[in-house]
Amino acid sequence: MLGPSQHVALLNPLHASAARAVFTETTHEIDIAGVSLMTSPQMLPQPAPLDDGRPSHYNFDRASVLPALALAPQPGHRVLDACAAPGGKALALAAQILHAGDGELICNDKSIKRRASLERMLERYLGGAEAAIRVTGADATRPDVAEWPSHFDRILVDAPCSSERHIMQAPRTPWTPSRLSRDADVQLRLLRAAASRLAPGGLLVYATCSLAPTENDEVVDRLLAEERQIELHDAMEAGHLGDAAAAPLLAGAERTRRGAIVLPD
Repeated sequence: MLGPSQHVALLNPLHASAARAVFTETTHEIDIAGVSLMTSPQMLPQPAPLDDGRPSHYNFDRASVLPALALAPQPGHRVLDACAAPGGKALALAAQILHAGDGELICNDKSIKRRASLERMLERYLGGAEAAIRVTGADATRPDVAEWPSHFDRILVDAPCSSERHIMQAPRTPWTPSRLSRDADVQLRLLRAAASRLAPGGLLVYATCSLAPTENDEVVDRLLAEERQIELHDAMEAGHLGDAAAAPLLAGAERTRRGAIVLPD
């Protein structure tokens, strides 16, 4: 928690060259499989409209981009972002799908309000170019969602959680210890359903913004105890996180028993 802040912006994948002009020379650029990122220890500028009105970039918490890079979808892959709103990780996945030139991304969120916000964000950034991207409103704890393909090559479960990580930023955020076990049960149902839709050899990434092992390592423990055919990978090496270019994004990340955690600074 003593590490320096690292702010990250995802350049609009349709206009990365034009979007670069918004940033100063003090930023560092990282390019990974269609995901063009600008990083800086200083606060980054707010998105600016480009010539066609699309925003220049999307500002991230540094940790937020890591799950999308860990998935590393390849050409032809079917990808599910099971709990996609507000959409930053979905945008990073879309950038990779568009770069690959072939594939399908389903961005799902059960909440009508959050889903509407997700649709607006995708339209604002990618409108007219997102033929391979579809938004759905299914209950992702169900293994039998009829509107989805039977199997996916890549699945992201960025699960709803107790969000006590956000207490660092907003001390009045409602939170009680009893939420941990309730949220962990929902998280396990999400992972069970995702595992049932994962194609052989596919990759499932689980992420939360919780600090509690109850919602992180222990949920993975429970899934692995039930699903013996699932093989655990090193979170720090998964997908594009093993690329040398990603090393600055992993600065300060700490391995846990089942994954990795980036603590708030």
